[in-house]
Amino acid sequence: MTATRETVLAPTLVGYRRTWLRADLVAGLSAGAVVIPQAMAYATIADMPVQIGLYTCLVPP
Repeated sequence: MTATRETVLAPTLVGYRRTWLRADLVAGLSAGAVVIPQAMAYATIADMPVQIGLYTCLVPP
């Protein structure tokens, strides 16, 4: 069985309420406002290209 878009997203969204969307968007933007500059700074401190820092905050371990 292959993982398709429907099989991955459907179980996650079953209990999701539309009223949560605004709070989730604010939380995501707030987290991004902190994590992205932090990842760029860590890459700079490690004497690596800034792109590496951006990749680390986008790609899970």
